Amino acid sequence: MLTESLQDSRKRSFNVSIQCGFCSPGFIVAGVEYLKNGGKADRKEIKQAISGHLCRCTGYENVYLIYKVAAAKWGRRALA
Repeated sequence: MLTESLQDSRKRSFNVSIQCGFCSPGFIVAGVEYLKNGGKADRKEIKQAISGHLCRCTGYENVYLIYKVAAAKWGRRALA
């Protein structure tokens, strides 16, 4: 459900957060863990959650946005 949540967030906000897809699995796994541990729509917390992932295509702004939207809108329900 998290993947669907992230995709839905991206579509609704008209943003493309991940371009080539190489880093996508890492961001998705980090997102699951972030939401599982009660992650909030907080930029500092999101930055910490994705700090171990390297994306050479984006400036991370849209990645932050999608995490923020997913956390605010779905929270732990995204893992159902």
